[in-house]
Amino acid sequence: MLSEKDLQSMTMAGLSYSQAKIYLTLAIVGQTSIKTIAKAAKMDPGNTDRVILSLQKLSLVNKTIGKPNLYEAIQVKEGVEILLKRKKEEITEITRQTDLLLEHFENRTYSIPELHEDQFLIIPPKTSYIHVSVNSYNSARKTIDLVTTYKRSLQSRDIYREPQLKAIQRGVRIRVILDTSPSEISSDEPSLLKTGSPNPERRFVRETPKVVGGIFDGKIATFLVNPAADYLASPCLLTNHAGFISMFQCYFEKLWSSANPKPEQK
Repeated sequence: MLSEKDLQSMTMAGLSYSQAKIYLTLAIVGQTSIKTIAKAAKMDPGNTDRVILSLQKLSLVNKTIGKPNLYEAIQVKEGVEILLKRKKEEITEITRQTDLLLEHFENRTYSIPELHEDQFLIIPPKTSYIHVSVNSYNSARKTIDLVTTYKRSLQSRDIYREPQLKAIQRGVRIRVILDTSPSEISSDEPSLLKTGSPNPERRFVRETPKVVGGIFDGKIATFLVNPAADYLASPCLLTNHAGFISMFQCYFEKLWSSANPKPEQK
């Protein structure tokens, strides 16, 4: 008697449900005709014939010519070994093909999605946000104004250090507002708090900013949907909407004017 668990195991090994049903039924019944196997498996004889042909092509069923022709399943252990070998070969081929795909796209530049006038785009979390942010750094020519947190700065330091340096070398003025306190400052990260060349200008606020994001050349702005989330865990809103950018710029300037050049205790 076939169990659903046995059938499921065979489908996981690579057979269709019908193939698994015919193969295991043959393994139980032994050598027999299409008519008998169809009856035992409770399947249409025409469909049974097609399924057995496919099993023959997989080398799981042997045929004895006669009147009628008789069919016999190979040992289940041997059948499973054949199927698992095919699975491994498929995985190897999939790995090879995906490696070629990654190689093809590895050196392609991820461009900032094209924004139409006063448009908003939601950028998914993870790597898409990194690509958009790095491109924003690379595209900036005059100013970059950022509001972030000390925690996020630590998490993203290796990603943005080079784009920041290149922007500064191009003459871009970078201002960063951070929330932090001396108790949070890691002893091995003093560079994060330094101002002046070749570092961005930095100022500090006591409270965690309610808005986290950046303004690039006053033309493009990014806002994190969930500012409190860990780095890359939140989607990002990308916009060129003049009104929103103006409001964000006003917010930034007000925060910047009241911020301190050195971190203070919360």
